[in-house]
Amino acid sequence: MNNTNLNQVGPPQWPWRLVRRFLNPYFHEELEGDLEERFQDNLKKYGLRRARLLFVSGAFKLLRPSLMRKLSGDLRLNQYGMLRHHFLFAIRGFKRFKTSFAINVLGLSSSLVCALLIALWVEDEWKMDRFHDKTDTLYQVKQNVNHTGTVETINPTPALLGQALLEELPDVLEAASVVPPHWYGSDGILQYGDKQYKTIEQYASKEFFNVFSFPLIRGDADQVLAAKQNVVISESYADRIFGEEIDPVGQPIIWMKDDTTLTYQVSGVFERIPVHASEPFDVVFTLETFLDQYPHIRKWGNSDPSTYVVLSEQADVAALDEQIRNFVATKKDDYPYTLFLQKFSDTYLYNQYENGLPMPGRVQYVKLFTLVAILVLIIACINFMNLTTARASRRLKEIGLKKTMGLKRGSLAIQFFVEAFLISLVAFVLALGLIAFILPEFNTFSGKHLQLRLDWVFMILSMGLLVFTTLLAGSYPALYLSGLKPINSLRGVISNSMGDIWTRKGLVVFQFAISLALITSVLVVSSQVSFIQNKDLGFEKEHVIYFNADGQLVNRAETFVAALRNETGVTYASLFGHDLLGGRGSTTGLKWEGKDPEARIRFGNLEVGYDLIETFGMELLEGRTFSPDFGDEQSKILFNETAIKAMGLADPLGQTITLWGKDREIIGVVKDFHFESLHKEILPCFFQYAPRSSTVVVRLVPGAQAQTLERIEALYNEYNPGLPFDFHFFDQEYDALYKSEQQVAGLST
Repeated sequence: MNNTNLNQVGPPQWPWRLVRRFLNPYFHEELEGDLEERFQDNLKKYGLRRARLLFVSGAFKLLRPSLMRKLSGDLRLNQYGMLRHHFLFAIRGFKRFKTSFAINVLGLSSSLVCALLIALWVEDEWKMDRFHDKTDTLYQVKQNVNHTGTVETINPTPALLGQALLEELPDVLEAASVVPPHWYGSDGILQYGDKQYKTIEQYASKEFFNVFSFPLIRGDADQVLAAKQNVVISESYADRIFGEEIDPVGQPIIWMKDDTTLTYQVSGVFERIPVHASEPFDVVFTLETFLDQYPHIRKWGNSDPSTYVVLSEQADVAALDEQIRNFVATKKDDYPYTLFLQKFSDTYLYNQYENGLPMPGRVQYVKLFTLVAILVLIIACINFMNLTTARASRRLKEIGLKKTMGLKRGSLAIQFFVEAFLISLVAFVLALGLIAFILPEFNTFSGKHLQLRLDWVFMILSMGLLVFTTLLAGSYPALYLSGLKPINSLRGVISNSMGDIWTRKGLVVFQFAISLALITSVLVVSSQVSFIQNKDLGFEKEHVIYFNADGQLVNRAETFVAALRNETGVTYASLFGHDLLGGRGSTTGLKWEGKDPEARIRFGNLEVGYDLIETFGMELLEGRTFSPDFGDEQSKILFNETAIKAMGLADPLGQTITLWGKDREIIGVVKDFHFESLHKEILPCFFQYAPRSSTVVVRLVPGAQAQTLERIEALYNEYNPGLPFDFHFFDQEYDALYKSEQQVAGLST
């Protein structure tokens, strides 16, 4: 821009127009000229944008006592006395009209309870996984998998990816590979001396405690996972295992998982996992330990650990996304997956993908209930407006007399705002008491650990709600009642214009419309939850329990299950390597006659024992299930309907497929069933016989479950002494898959 154009640019006018109202007119011309002159100088030095900002700042800096206009005679009145009068008059009015006061207080307090509870819940949701020091630059690498026309987004990535990204991309400052809790089945057992503890383990590369903010009480973040035999344990487990007298660091512990027993050395202790961590864990082993147990994971073609990277502050995430898109394909030919980055702090709320594209996920509930809180508050405020204007006839003479005595409309409006403020304040205090009373129950059904903390964040939120409620509830009464004509007020006549009538009717209609919308929403959400609970899943989830085949059961699982089948009250018992709650393996490594060489179909992999299909009551469409009566069952395989259709097999029984280079004979076809959340479509899957599976599944006879469970526990203690019998009802764990929907239903109600 040349100098001629600069001279033609003027400052914004609104700051000066606003400020001059409060300044002494004697200074107007001089001050305006100074501001104009400074603006032109700043325009040449800094450019238009900064010059305008400096002009606005300079204008408001003129609001100082030496330049302010003197107060007029009306304004020199005793403002304190007038305000005191408003407060006293409002309190007398409350005592006089107790019913209206009680209705307003109860209405506003109940809405404030709702709004504050939702605010606490929303704040807690936003805090999930955001406590890490490097949260602004911490990203998770995810993969999109193309399944012949559909795209699935998954968290697992190659184990070698993190280190490769760190070495080859300058914008990647740190990287960590993590095998998350429960990724490989059940909990493990930690043993010290003669005591054993079930624990949730996690495997991570040595950079883990530098990338994530899990502060170490003992140990160095650079060294605690440097050696393969090292293990880092939580503060709570250190207290349980070693007490206060023994130093945990350097102590040997034994780790037992499946059929593996290894000795490790405690190298560090980390603080208790924050409640806002989405995946808690008890112990952290080195990633090398995991790779030694599963050496095939060291290859680029296999995906299991999750990969996290810390980027430089100057990194262009969009450009980096494009750069890593086909990164693995440069390491392994024909690699079918593509990579992309997602900010780690967003993974909890933005946790859904559809055909490779991000979907809102849990954040839609956060937005929904923020809106609900506002709407509920608006309903209560409209109720306040309607009640206040409805009893206006009781106050006509008061209003008329005050206006006849010279009270201006603005002062009268302040009186009504004072009344609204006092009612809102009483309602707010009552709401805090109610929240303290019902918060434990609210935490129970919401699955949260919310606390009513009177910190500065809560105080700001509270003041904002109080001001919002006061202004909204008091606005219409203040404007309407203060505008009544004195002569009509003294006569007791309300002059209702069409505008006033339609405004009041509009408020009532709006109030009921919101109420109906919320009630309808509650019914829809309740119907959705009911649908989930009553949906035909293709298997029977009631009266089924499951527990880990750990400890001494690892090598005695089949014998134990055989003994279970003979127990009174047990219908079926079996072993399961995965579950029907979304925990499963998957593979594209199947071949069959007539397969399209270009097709990449991902199959769910379910490893099962004898009678698993019968235990869950699945329907067999063709053939048979696994049985000890037929010999070598590990060379057999079963598929679901969707898999048979995807493979295009017209007569599948007896045909041979190849799985990971080994031939398998198809012996049965199972009717489609949901082996994942209902949020996902039924995918192709197969069953393979695995005699050393990690989970015991038992179907109980209805009606005498308590006695049956006692017998099962006694048998468990006989086969697996020293460990507690921790079992789960499958239907309860299945319902937990839809915890979000259940929380939404509860919050909606």
